[in-house]
Amino acid sequence: MNNKKIVFTIPAIAGGGMGRAVLNFAEPLSKMGYNVTIFLLASKKIEKYTTPKNITVETGVKGKYSKFKFSFSLIRLRNYCKTNRIDYVFSFSGQHSCYVIISLIATSTKVYAFHRANPYLKYGFINDILNRLFFPLSSGLVVQTKLAKKIFKEKYKHKNIIVVPNPVMDIETSLSLKRKNIIITVSRLIKSKGVDKLISIFDKVANDVNDWELWIIGDGPEKGNIENMINMCLHKNRIKLLGFRTDIDELLSQASIFAFTSQSEGYPNALLEAMCSSLACISYDCVAGPSDIIKNGENGFLVENNNELLYVSKLLELMKDENLRLKFSQEAIKLNVENNSLKIVSEFIEKINNIE
Repeated sequence: MNNKKIVFTIPAIAGGGMGRAVLNFAEPLSKMGYNVTIFLLASKKIEKYTTPKNITVETGVKGKYSKFKFSFSLIRLRNYCKTNRIDYVFSFSGQHSCYVIISLIATSTKVYAFHRANPYLKYGFINDILNRLFFPLSSGLVVQTKLAKKIFKEKYKHKNIIVVPNPVMDIETSLSLKRKNIIITVSRLIKSKGVDKLISIFDKVANDVNDWELWIIGDGPEKGNIENMINMCLHKNRIKLLGFRTDIDELLSQASIFAFTSQSEGYPNALLEAMCSSLACISYDCVAGPSDIIKNGENGFLVENNNELLYVSKLLELMKDENLRLKFSQEAIKLNVENNSLKIVSEFIEKINNIE
C-alpha cells in the first residue's frame, strides 16, 4: 500500500467537466493505495456527483462564500496540508493555481498546477502576472496537449511540464447496441461551448432529414438564452434540452451521433467520453483538444472552426450514412483502452515519481 497523501484543490464540484476530471483522477489513486482528499476552495460540498467513501472531502469555506473570504480558504488549506503532512497538492484550476502555490510556499508539500483550459486563455492582468511569477515555483505543470506544453514552456520556462490527457472511467458500451436517430451533445451552458451554434446547425439539417432529434445535456448560465433560441427554431419540437443528468452513459448509448461545437477547450472530456461510448463524433477544430482526439475521416469528423457550411455538410453525411457511423464507432471505441483512467493515472504518477 502507498501511504503518500494527496490533496486535489478545486474551487467547486457542481456538475462541470473539471469536477468530473478530478473524480476520474482521485478514484484510481485511492484504489492504488494513496490517501486522497478533495479540498473545495469556494464551496461547502460536492454537488451532483457521488464521491467514493474512501475519499475525504474538506472545504475552506466557513459560512457564505465571498471573494474576500477566499484568502481564509487558502490559509485553511495551508494549515490542513501542514497538519496532515500532505505530500502532493494537485491544483485543478488554471485561474486559482497561483494562489494555491503562494499559500503553500515554505511547506514540504509539492504543488502541481493543472491547466485544463485553452492554453491561450487569459484570466486577467493581475492573474496572468501572478501565474508568470509563481507557476515556475511549482514542482510541475500538468497540461493536456502537446500544444499546451509548447506554449507553457515558452511562457513559464518551467523544466517540468507533463502532458496528461483526460482519464475516462470505465464505460460499458457495445457496438451491437440498437441506436436511435439522435444527435447528442453534453456541455455546460456557457457562451464558449457554442451550443447556440449547434442548435442553428441542427435547424438547418433538419430540413433534409425529418426523423432525427437533437438532445442537449447540461446546465449553466446560458440556459435561458438557449431555451429562447430553441423556441424560435422551425424544428423546436425535435430539440430537447434535458438539463444536468447523472445517467449520461445511458443517454449516450441511445444516440447515434455526438456533435461538438465548442469554441475553446483544453481537452474536452465530453467529446472523449462520447468516443469511448462508441459514438460517431463530429467536432469543430477549436483550440485545443479535439485534434488530439479525432483523426479526421478515420474515427470522426474534425471541421475547420466556425466553418458552418462544412459542418452542416459533414453532419448530414453522418446522418445519412449508417456504414460511416459504424466505421467511426469501431475506431472511436479504441480510445476506451488508450484513455482508461487506471492506465492514464498510473502513467501520470510514474512521471511524478521520475521528477522526484
